[in-house]
Amino acid sequence: MKKTAILLTVMLLLSASLANAVDDWHQADSKTIAWDAATLADGSPIPVGDSLDYNVYSRNEDGSNVTLLGTTNLLQYTITIPVDTKLIVGVSARRTMADGTVTDWSTTNWSDDPTGNETGTFGVSNIRNAAPPSGLRPQ
Repeated sequence: MKKTAILLTVMLLLSASLANAVDDWHQADSKTIAWDAATLADGSPIPVGDSLDYNVYSRNEDGSNVTLLGTTNLLQYTITIPVDTKLIVGVSARRTMADGTVTDWSTTNWSDDPTGNETGTFGVSNIRNAAPPSGLRPQ
């Protein structure tokens, strides 16, 4: 019984980690990401006169090192990717109502979660390739 429980736990952890595997890595030293305008939680449009701000984040593949990269009211943001780094990116939204009331930040839509992403999961990478070996000679 204990072995079955351990096996089931391992299978669940493996399936959870595979659920957010990255389909496509975009190699660049900077990358512009874009998203659709947020709606209200029930799916209805943001009322006229209200505005939205977006927080853009990065984190490591394992979920560590969540970093706020910036805040914008645009529907895109250019990320600078440090050398030899692979990052997952995310965006959250906050509504400011016409009367000045500001809501809490939404949950974050991460690029490695297929829910809410237009083209599947993705990440950004700035990994340097190795140069070809030099000094080639017969022995």
